Amino acid sequence: MSSSASRNFAERQDIDPHNPPENVLIIPDDSSLADALFILLVRPGGYELMVWLATKIIVSRNIQVWMADFGDIVKSDIGLAQMVRAFVALMMHMTRENEDVDQFSAILNAIHRRIAVGMYKTLDQSKNEVRLLRIHPVPENQPQENVQGHPELVSCSLEIHSLDDQDLKFDALSYVWGDSIQVLPVFIDGKVFLVTRNLFEALETFRNNNTLPSLLWVDAICINQQDSQERNHQVTLMARLYSQAEKVRIWIGPETEHTAVLFDKLEDCGGDQNRPGAGIMKAIHLADVESGSIHGLLDLLSRKWWTRLWVVQEAGLAKDPRIHCGSQEFDFRRLEDILVNLTTMIGEKERSSPAYGALSQSALAQVQRLSFTLDMTRYGGNMNPTNLLDSTSHCDSTVPHDRLYALLGLLPPTLEIIPAYEASVEEVFESAAFRIMQWSGSLDLLRITALMHNRKLDLPSWVPELGNTVDGLNLYKSAAQFKADMGASCSVSQERPRRLTIRVLIFDEVAASIELLPLHTDRPNPSTLDHVRQRLKACREFVQYHLPTHEIDDFTFWQALSTDKVLRPGLGARRWNEDKRNSGLEIEWSRFIQDDSYIMEEDTKNLLMSSIWAAHSHSRLFVTTGGRLGIVDGSVIERGDVLVILAGSKEPAVLRPAPEDGLRAFKFVQNCYCQGVMDGEAVVEAYEKRNGKDESLARSLRDASVANRSSATRYKFRDSQSADFWVRLQEGIDPLFVPTVLM
Repeated sequence: MSSSASRNFAERQDIDPHNPPENVLIIPDDSSLADALFILLVRPGGYELMVWLATKIIVSRNIQVWMADFGDIVKSDIGLAQMVRAFVALMMHMTRENEDVDQFSAILNAIHRRIAVGMYKTLDQSKNEVRLLRIHPVPENQPQENVQGHPELVSCSLEIHSLDDQDLKFDALSYVWGDSIQVLPVFIDGKVFLVTRNLFEALETFRNNNTLPSLLWVDAICINQQDSQERNHQVTLMARLYSQAEKVRIWIGPETEHTAVLFDKLEDCGGDQNRPGAGIMKAIHLADVESGSIHGLLDLLSRKWWTRLWVVQEAGLAKDPRIHCGSQEFDFRRLEDILVNLTTMIGEKERSSPAYGALSQSALAQVQRLSFTLDMTRYGGNMNPTNLLDSTSHCDSTVPHDRLYALLGLLPPTLEIIPAYEASVEEVFESAAFRIMQWSGSLDLLRITALMHNRKLDLPSWVPELGNTVDGLNLYKSAAQFKADMGASCSVSQERPRRLTIRVLIFDEVAASIELLPLHTDRPNPSTLDHVRQRLKACREFVQYHLPTHEIDDFTFWQALSTDKVLRPGLGARRWNEDKRNSGLEIEWSRFIQDDSYIMEEDTKNLLMSSIWAAHSHSRLFVTTGGRLGIVDGSVIERGDVLVILAGSKEPAVLRPAPEDGLRAFKFVQNCYCQGVMDGEAVVEAYEKRNGKDESLARSLRDASVANRSSATRYKFRDSQSADFWVRLQEGIDPLFVPTVLM
């Protein structure tokens, strides 16, 4: 900052650049640095002194030089000396010269609260007003660097605009906030405002590269973060902000020599539009592990932006997303296509290379998941809430409320979820879970819920802990193939907080369970084949021991272990009887675990590894008192847990009795696969126990379960006994399903 700029800044802050403010309080001698700064902030005159000190340090850009220049002031006043010592320590911490992090985090928040006072003008919510940032260029007659060789601080101003203005043009920033302790100052309407280093570098780069957007929306600056009511309302406008923006500028971070090489290669990928990854593919094929392009990919994809939850909405709704890495810029959707194609276009030769291994095992898999979710947001309109929450469970969110609010613009408006950051996260999650079940008319949300031992929040068992949800049991990823409830109408109600009333049919009980495949490695590979053999053999012996009279044959055993799905490359999951090629597969797999010397064909081995090992390596196999086999993912189930059909759920579930005040109450453990009930057989069995065996009825009901849940099904069976039962199921009045409370 030039000396004239320093004087102007001081005048705007009513500060004498040569003399500190008078009447500054004295701080006790035994005060810690943190105590000194707190006293400094809350007592009269303290804030003015802090700004005066900040001005001097910012101007000099050198703490030690500044201390030497103003040493006499420090020596003449003990109280002032303590303040200066505290503030200098804080400024040194901002430059990572001080490693004591915890004591300053609250201080920085306090500084932000004081700085924000008077900076923000009230927004008119009825006009959908927002603040937009205008970044000022460096004046033509002023160099970008000051006399000390440091860049000039970024200067901006805030303007209020209405999103209802059809002529409004602006860009929006998508970025990672970063370390809240490591902050740097920018000027907002002449006042010092602290932002994280990552945001500072983005604003500075946009200004210095002469690629200034006319107006830019930046959440951390444009929203008064200290006003909870404003924050709640602005979150509801984010979908409009990112969909109306002319460009969404994705700041991935500063460039490196490797990313510079990568972006040059990316520009070469545009020649063959039918093969968007051809240029990078060639680079990987020709280069060794030291290639700049490969390291550039690893560098780029290791940035935290790719795992941030908010980017699903920000990039998914963008008209024209542009990715910025330092001074380099590229079309984000082209980059996304290139990255997704990398995993499908690389042949076996490249797959065996260390370079590809480093890519495929970490970053590219993450990008594929993000891309899949982004595609759903672009082409699917308002998404099914359960699918959206499930597909984003791997993403990161600093504020727990944002597990829900970051996706608000992608959820159906009729859910009527209103942001409330002042509420506890438990209240937010419980309210949202109940609304989603009511709105959808199903219990699909339960398939991402589990009574896990590592839950961090005090939630009812039926409420998913977003960000810590079930992920892994292949059954859940294609639940539509099952119809365990035969289309029974879903009914949910909540008379008291934390209690959910649903309708349940109990059909069996857990007798024993065993961990299916305890992992030695995180990924399936040939070196684990012997381990797989021994574990599967143990599972077979477990079944024979606990169900000696039920004669579980090979087909039944393997069908249960694979949750009735065989995963073939390029075809996804298909049920055993849907593909003739699965015939005899159980014989090969059984021989594999019975004969240690038997070597399976490669395709047969791969099917075993994908359908059982990769899909269920964290699962438990259980047997029931009724002689059934089942799979539950990850949860620790107990003897005496009951197996139920939930009206409104395509899969059965495990519940744990938890009677309270005479209530028929349970804790929800998890959805599960249970052999012999996935197509409605438990419902038919319960009906026949009450009304007597009827083969034609059972056949009719099974046929009906295949049909869509519509009134057409009623007319198909209107002249049979099954019609009345079917109608009662659909309308939720059949007594087979009993009202039950989940705690």
